Formats: sequence, C-alpha cells, structure tokens
Amino acid sequence: MSQELNIGIVIPSYNEGQDLVNTLKTIFNQSSPFAEVIVVDDSSDGTDRLVADTFGERVKLIHRDRALGRSSARNVGVQRSTSDVVVILNADVSLPPNFCEYLQKKYKDEDCDAFGVGLTITNTQHPYPCYRYALYLTHVYRRKVWTEGFSVRRSIFFKTQGFPTGYPLAILAGEDTEFVFDLQRIGANICFDFEYKVSTVMPEDAETIESQLRGRASLRTLHFVYDKSLGELIPRCILKQIRRLVVVATVLPFCYQIIRLWLHFNQGWKDLGNYAKYELYDKWLRSHQEWLDLANFVSIYRDKGYNLRDILLKRPSQLLKISQ
Repeated sequence: MSQELNIGIVIPSYNEGQDLVNTLKTIFNQSSPFAEVIVVDDSSDGTDRLVADTFGERVKLIHRDRALGRSSARNVGVQRSTSDVVVILNADVSLPPNFCEYLQKKYKDEDCDAFGVGLTITNTQHPYPCYRYALYLTHVYRRKVWTEGFSVRRSIFFKTQGFPTGYPLAILAGEDTEFVFDLQRIGANICFDFEYKVSTVMPEDAETIESQLRGRASLRTLHFVYDKSLGELIPRCILKQIRRLVVVATVLPFCYQIIRLWLHFNQGWKDLGNYAKYELYDKWLRSHQEWLDLANFVSIYRDKGYNLRDILLKRPSQLLKISQ
C-alpha cells in the first residue's frame, strides 16, 4: 500500500470560538498538511464568522441555524468529506505538529481501519483539570474505546450506523463509545498508541464545568439508543442514587476512590481534598441530570398524548418514529 493516504479533519463546534481557533492553528501547523478541514458549527455566538475571518477558505465551514448535537455534526462532516481517513476532533483538542504524518505512517504500516491515541490535559495546575486528568488515568487510560483525536477510514465509517442521531434529545454521553462498539461489531481493525498524545484544556470555573457536564448522564443513550423503557430506567436511577449515597455515607469506599485518583496523579496533599470535592460535585451533577432527563422523557411522551402506563412500560421504539 504505497499510495499516500489523504487525511482530513472533522470538528463539531458549539459556542467554542476561541478554543476552536486555537485547535485550528495546530491543525494548520503540521509538518504534513491535512487534505481538508471541515467544521460543522451549530453556534449562536458568532463562531462561524470568527473562523471564516481567521482562516478563510482553508476551512470548509458548515454553519447550521440550530443546534442538532455533535453526533449529527460528526455524521454530516464525514459525509461531506472526500478524504481516505477522517480524524473526528473536538473543538478544544490540540494536535502535535507531526500528527498527520504520524497517522499516514500508522495506517499504512498497521493496516488500521481506525486509530486512537493518548491524551494529556495541559492546565493541571488548576484543581478541576487536575481531577479530570486523574480520572482519565484511573478509569479511561488504555481502555480500547473512544479517544480524543480518534480517526477512521471513511469507507469503514459508512459500514457502521455512524453516531446516534434522530432522537428528541441530543445524545451527549456514550455516543462515541457506541460508535467504537459498532466498529468492533463489524470486525474493524482498531489500533491504539496511548504513548502518542494529543492535548486538551479543561474548564476551570464552576459555571463552565457545570455547562460542560450538562446532559452528560448516560440515560439518553440507554433510553433511545439501547431502547430501554422508563420502567427499566427508573429502578436503575434509584439504585444508582442509593449506591452513590452509600459510597459517600460509609466513607471508606469514597476514600478508596479518592486515594486511587490521588495515587494515579497528584501534585501534593492538597489534591486529596480537591478530588473529594469534585467527586461529590460530579456525582451530584450526574444524579441531577439523570432525574432531569427522566422528566424530559415523560414530558415528550405526554405531549404526544400517551398515558402514564404506556410511558412507563413501552420502549421508545414503540412510542416514537425515530429518523436515523
């Protein structure tokens, strides 16, 4: 396989103007250029104008008047791409200067259908990014699932279902992992090199943290993508809530989790207290979002005229016409 592969980039964007500009600068500072850069922008804050003014025709900009979610944006970007391999990149991820050249070599040498790399967080001098990096090292690192800077052959992408779309609420958690599971189901050769890293910046203030985590609970994926009824989800939510309370109330399991995080990545004893604070904050936000999603599900079905029995017992596929 001697012919050089064309490698393109697809970036979904939603009100991330400056982060996106910083990411694009690393994309256009490559030792080997990308064949194309596509931004699918759902922003309402003028991000599209900022990108157009800064990068001009170097970026293929697709601006949509309403936010349809990053799964939809990724699918649209890959559909519009003409590259052999597409890197599906978030708007706040920066690439090493040899990333494109590195991917070309890896896809040729290892005959990959898809490829994932490692991640580093650059602002770990702040408490919350430090906590998020400890989480990554403890729970995500070396798991062969979705990674930042994930890439896939375009021909293989079209053998999958793509990222899950067409639901009344955008899927904001688990959609990337589900895509990797879909690749595994079709027998794709997924390669990883966790020693090679892209980088990202995590939020540092409470408002941005809460905004980023909003909608990230997994209920939407379980309900719509895996077709679980509310009757199945409500007991699950109750049990998860009880488990979270037990973990915190009995102290020892909670302390064990915090110490695990601290052992994987720490910059001093002060991190123990920060990890405990953010772990509690994360549990509260996720629990809040789960119950909020349940209320949203009920509201959607009530608006369609279904009675409470149907809402609780029937699966989404029986209640909604889903357009993929």
